[in-house]
Amino acid sequence: GETQQIFMWLSVAMNIGFMLELLIRLLAHGPAELFIRSKERVWNVMDVGLVLLSVLEVLGQSGELGGLVAFRVIRIMRMLRLVRIAKFFKMIYYMQQIRRIFLLLSAS
Repeated sequence: GETQQIFMWLSVAMNIGFMLELLIRLLAHGPAELFIRSKERVWNVMDVGLVLLSVLEVLGQSGELGGLVAFRVIRIMRMLRLVRIAKFFKMIYYMQQIRRIFLLLSAS
């Protein structure tokens, strides 16, 4: 129904946001730094995998793949999304800490 369409478009918007984030990080650091030398390389590889799975999920829901996406993959994707959401909240925490640092520096 209409609610399902809204959630699909929200999913598309979030996927675009996550793809842009990956592209910016890739351009800023390069593939070697992002996937080999970084301490967070496991997170970075997982992000790429989750974005790809998200795209497959959206395509599967929209009918573009003709039902080729297995329901197991979609279920696994939904579970892994929880990990991604946790990472998002971790990023928000760091942004708050950076804001706090700037406020302290501007006050001094």
